[in-house]
Amino acid sequence: MSIYDCANSDDYFNRIRTNNFLFVNRNGFQSNFSYTFSTIEHEVDSKMTYQQRVELLNQSQIQPLQKQLQSVENKIELVRAYSLKELIVEGKIKIADECKNKEVSKPDNNKQIEFIDILLCNGYINENYWDYISIFHEGSLTIKDKQFLINVKRRINTEFDHELPCAENLIRKIKLYEFNKPYILNDNLVDYILSDDYLLIDQTEERKHHLFTQLSMMRGRALQFVIHYLNRNQNIDNFLFNLCSRKHNIWKVLRKQINDTNRLQLYFQQIIKYVPVEDVVNQFYMDEKNYIENYAGYWLIECSKEKLKEIVQNLNIQFALLSKETSLEDLDYIYRSNAYQINIDVMYTILSKRENWNDLAFNTRNYSYIIENYPEMAKYIQENLSAYIDNVFLKLENNTSIDSAHFLELLNTDKLSEEQKKQIIRHLVSAHPFENIADVVCPSLWGEICENKLMAPNWDNIKTIMRSKEINYAKVYTDFFNNLENAEKLSTQKLEEDVIQDEGEVEIAYTLIYNDNICDESYRLLLNAFTDKYVLQPHNLPRNRMQWLIEKDLIEINTDSYKYLKDNHTPLHLDFLEKHLAEFSKLNYHNIQFDAEDIMWILNSTIIIDEKQKIINTIVDTSILTDGNILEKLSTFILNSTNDDYVPNGNLIDHLAIQHELPIDVRKTIFMKYPQYVTDIKVFLTNLGEPYSSLALKDRDTDIPRTDTAFLRVLKANSYIGRFTKRPKRELWMIKKEEKLFQ
Repeated sequence: MSIYDCANSDDYFNRIRTNNFLFVNRNGFQSNFSYTFSTIEHEVDSKMTYQQRVELLNQSQIQPLQKQLQSVENKIELVRAYSLKELIVEGKIKIADECKNKEVSKPDNNKQIEFIDILLCNGYINENYWDYISIFHEGSLTIKDKQFLINVKRRINTEFDHELPCAENLIRKIKLYEFNKPYILNDNLVDYILSDDYLLIDQTEERKHHLFTQLSMMRGRALQFVIHYLNRNQNIDNFLFNLCSRKHNIWKVLRKQINDTNRLQLYFQQIIKYVPVEDVVNQFYMDEKNYIENYAGYWLIECSKEKLKEIVQNLNIQFALLSKETSLEDLDYIYRSNAYQINIDVMYTILSKRENWNDLAFNTRNYSYIIENYPEMAKYIQENLSAYIDNVFLKLENNTSIDSAHFLELLNTDKLSEEQKKQIIRHLVSAHPFENIADVVCPSLWGEICENKLMAPNWDNIKTIMRSKEINYAKVYTDFFNNLENAEKLSTQKLEEDVIQDEGEVEIAYTLIYNDNICDESYRLLLNAFTDKYVLQPHNLPRNRMQWLIEKDLIEINTDSYKYLKDNHTPLHLDFLEKHLAEFSKLNYHNIQFDAEDIMWILNSTIIIDEKQKIINTIVDTSILTDGNILEKLSTFILNSTNDDYVPNGNLIDHLAIQHELPIDVRKTIFMKYPQYVTDIKVFLTNLGEPYSSLALKDRDTDIPRTDTAFLRVLKANSYIGRFTKRPKRELWMIKKEEKLFQ
């Protein structure tokens, strides 16, 4: 590298500051400097280091001096543009001093000086004096050249395309400062300055510098000329080279000023093509590089591919648009350099020309397709995952499928927001449901997964959802269960309750049993999955659901359940009793309180006789037995019993024997079958009425019809009466009463 490179490159200069270096002269001889940077630094300034001097320059105390220097430079530039009249009027020069310098010493010297001063101060004569006191003859200049020169001296604008046949000679007659003025602007003049011949008359290129410094300001007449000159499409390469090298906002101004898209694209192409890479980078730095990124035909510009790549690298271009005509070679460079923005159009253009291309997979399972087939792009989208989700994944309307592992990967990454993950869930309507919802580490996503039917219907998933303390699962699982397809699948799986680990967990079955928001059809299906029996809890559960619980044998068999059903869902308690008769028999019926309606239902039911007898024997409070129908049913049941081992409830027999609602014959039959349970024979006989009531009277004879012979034999067998004889000529028995009858 040259000394110039070292001085003008921060990178090279920093290398010199930190390393020894080798000097090579123009003859190719090498010399190893023994000096370190600190040694040279000390020789330059023994009091301050290089870094201290840099810091001093950056301090605010330097700024006032810089402003003063700029002010002086501005004044010098202003004075250069003064006319002769202005210089005299403002006292910049004095005629008397000038005359002395010219050694004007004749007697009339003072008067001549005064006269000249008047003429110059009033502008009667000026620096263009020789132009209007002589007749112009074409020679080194043409009339057109002369007219332009006069306009320059008069500071009058001339048409840009005014012809200047002798621009080479004309340029010599124009003062240097004039090249920084808007009236100097002319096509032929600029053409000449851009030509190789110009260097023959101005090796320092000061005129060019002033001219393009003016043009680079890109405002007023200078801007008009730039646009005009570009439209001529001549010398564009040199023109843009000189223009863009002086200021970095040329493109920015053009973009704002040009409304014609085609013209702007042409200027863009010309800048890329003709302007050196360094200056292109300066023109499109920061926000302006967006134009390159959105220019689809960038790689179609007639320019060196290496230059195009260098621009892309230096500006870190990421294309948002790419022409379909872009070559595979260029697309491959873009792909491997990650020189593209993550959007559908660009990714489609890049991949559609590569191997393993599958249009359907790209549109329907985009993420998995890229991960599986294009590792470079897969890595790139992982680094920019949020942009990929927003700009590609969610915008592909049919992108509704994904590999299960990839789906889980997206939901568990920390590169996406929770809202983005929820959008992914809503978008992937064709994804395979999660067999284990707990694999998704963020519980706040579980609700969204359930609502979008992406949780497999199994009880392990239900347990996970219900026992989460981070989400309100009520609505989540209600909607999930109300999906009949889910309910049907769950109904085929047995729900095995886990041991509840802590008081805060929810027992699933109870939660479902008492959920009013689950539809009846789903509710009935879900009951098929339950395996345990459950204690009934206070709840206004509909009768049909309670009946299903009984049918599915899901209620704990005990007297509390019976009482709850009796108090809240009569007569389902009797269905419950009948279904579990054997279990209740073991529990002892005496612990259950039966009322008259219960007894009536039991008597009319299909319950086996033995169990009916056991239940009837539990009746303690006979006061509930007052209705004629139930008395008749009870007496019929007791009298029809064929079980020799049956031992009836004595209180019940005693109660039935004295009930007026029962026919006399029925009561007599009850007595005849179970006389030992009638505790008060006198009351019994009295309630039978005549002629039987007279048997209860000690001092009164009693005749009983011979049809009651069997009845009398039972009374006699129990020593209530003695011998009974036939009354002559009558179908009556004469009764001899025993003392026992009146005890």
